[in-house]
Amino acid sequence: MRALHGRPVQATPVLSDQTGMISPLSDETVVLERGRPVRPEYAPERRRRRTGWILLTIIVLAILGVAAWAILGLTTGPKFVNVPDVKNKTTSQAFNILQTAGLNPVLDDPVANNAPAGTVLGTNPKDGTRVKKGSQVHIISSSGPNFVQVPNVVGDTEAAARGAIQRALLKVGNVTRQSSETVRSGLVISQNPNGGFLQAGKSVDLVISSGKPLVTVPSVVGLSQADAEDALRRANLNPQVVQDPTCLDTSGNVCRQDPQAGQQVAENSTVTIFVPVGSGGSPSETPTPTPTGTPTPSF
Repeated sequence: MRALHGRPVQATPVLSDQTGMISPLSDETVVLERGRPVRPEYAPERRRRRTGWILLTIIVLAILGVAAWAILGLTTGPKFVNVPDVKNKTTSQAFNILQTAGLNPVLDDPVANNAPAGTVLGTNPKDGTRVKKGSQVHIISSSGPNFVQVPNVVGDTEAAARGAIQRALLKVGNVTRQSSETVRSGLVISQNPNGGFLQAGKSVDLVISSGKPLVTVPSVVGLSQADAEDALRRANLNPQVVQDPTCLDTSGNVCRQDPQAGQQVAENSTVTIFVPVGSGGSPSETPTPTPTGTPTPSF
């Protein structure tokens, strides 16, 4: 009837005449992994393998992350450039060059230099230095030569003159020695340039007094008193005549002199000439009159 109505047919099971025995459970525990039985001794190894794969996956992901960060940093991070060389350029040219390189130029106060005003002397950081784009680069430029006032050192000692010139940022140039009738030895007679303004580092020449002019004492021994006095005066010396009892020259000529011939003395120095007694005397003294005797006839 069930079959006619479309329902499943329930049949009475037929028991076999043979009786079977169910085997007892084994002492070993069977572990099921994803529906599959796994023997207990293999379970730890499976877990270790799974853990290793997880760690490997983490390491690979970390490496990929670092690589991505590096690539992103190279493409979007700060870029570096070398500071261009702008020496001997004008400040305007230096500004344009540095800005074109992606840097931020800053103009510092100019410094005194022999280069024309406005000429770039260098940068800070110096050219060739690797810096980030947008970094400040200071431009060092020239304000032109520095002029200073020349000190007046005429009449100063040589040491004092040198100190004054050096303190004025100038140098001592040629130093010459020259005699002078009026300027004491060791003092400055003249300078060049004599005042005004001069570029710093330039030289000032000096003329230093060596004292009164020196003359060589001529030899007047053996000359008559008149000739000796004349020779000394022509040499710009002052003769002084002294009668000397030790002079035995009966001719009345000069028997000795002081200073001796050949010595260097200042102009207008006194030279003493010695003559026999009775033949002359000091210009400040009245010569001793020589008694007149009867000439001895000569044969």
